[in-house]
Order: sequence, then structure tokens, then C-alpha cells
Amino acid sequence: MELRLPPAGDASDALHAEFAATGRCTIPGVLADGDADRLASYLEKHQGWYRIRGFDKNRFDLLPEAERDTDSQVQADHAEIDRYIADDSSQTFAFLYDALPMIPAALAGEPGSPLAALRQALIAFAPELAMLTGLPLSGKVEVQATRYRTGDFLSRHHDGPSDDRKVAMVLGLTRDWCVDWGGNLLFAQGDRLSGYSPGWNRLDLFQVPQDHSVTRVTSSAPAPRLAVSGWFLG
Repeated sequence: MELRLPPAGDASDALHAEFAATGRCTIPGVLADGDADRLASYLEKHQGWYRIRGFDKNRFDLLPEAERDTDSQVQADHAEIDRYIADDSSQTFAFLYDALPMIPAALAGEPGSPLAALRQALIAFAPELAMLTGLPLSGKVEVQATRYRTGDFLSRHHDGPSDDRKVAMVLGLTRDWCVDWGGNLLFAQGDRLSGYSPGWNRLDLFQVPQDHSVTRVTSSAPAPRLAVSGWFLG
């Protein structure tokens, strides 16, 4: 598995110019079609998602078996916690989503998995990305697979301050998404917004820090928003 920049020429020059001007760019078709399909299918079928809840400076990662507890009181408690976090999201940094960790220890039990292959591909891609962005990258990455279901969101924040996080990334693995279903990556500059809807086999990149958020996924979305998200480190 490998990530691919456009060949030298107009498309490559446009990426350089866009990142230099805005600190952002997006690369469509960054993986071979077969690799993107394998990754998405793996995530769609995976049963080991952690439930990630957070507000202010608190983060709670709930084990898959705990989230799947069928006890009605447990389910009611989880729903109440989610409502509390969502209601508080306009006052403080808050988030709700599912995740699969991609640190080496988490991937060691399945070394041939698509996520393990992607982690190595991202590390190998760092020198090319450093040339594209002009930023000093170490070749280290901090990434996780993410799944946003109905009601999930990530409120406005800027990923900083951080000496290590240089370029944030979202590798979209969401098929046939409609912008009206939410899950949109938005950038805030004063009273102006710009951004990207969830994409398929598309790598969205932006320099850290930048104010951004992921809008709430609506109940009309027929499937979750899937991606691999994180940072290239300096």
C-alpha cells in the first residue's frame, strides 16, 4: 500500500500553491482503488470500535464490550451522557465518535491488517509531504481510524499548541456521501466558513494550528462517516 501525489505538472503545482496560500489542500485518489476498498471494507465490518466521549479536557474511551452492553440501564446511561456532551458542545470543546487505535501496540495482534499497512504507508509518505508543504516532518505519525454515526461530532478546536503536530490529515473512506448528512470538516475564519464534505479515497491536509470542526452527522445518513485521521509530526 502506498499514498500517491499527482505527477509533476499542473495538478502538483496547484497543490503547492493552494497549501502555500491557505495552509490546506486535498489530494483525490491518494490510494490505489483496491487499497481504498480493502480499507473501507475492513472498517465497515470491524466489531472492535471504541466509543470516544470528551468534553473540556476530559476524554473517556469506552471498551467495545462495554458499549455493546445490552442492559437497558447501561444503554440509558450512555444515551444520557451523550446528550450532556452534545448540549455542552457550544460552551466548551467536546466530541463524540468511535475510534480504532493505530499505535504499533494496538496493531501488533494483526500485523497484516489494512490499518497496519496504511500506517507504514503514511510514514513512507512523509518525505513527499514535507516537500509539498515545506514543513519539517520527522516521518512519525499519530493516527486513528474514526467512525462518526448519527449525532456524532467534533466541536471547534485548533489542534494546538503543539511542537510536534505539523500537518493534520483526514483520509476519507466514506462512499457516496451527501453534504446534507453532516460530518463536514469546516474551517472557521471569523464569520466565514470553508471546508470539505466527507470524501472517498481523498486525503485532506491542513497545517496546524487552524480552527476546525466536524459537524454533527444527521439521522438521514444511511451509513457512518469513515476516515483515518491524525497528524504528521515534526
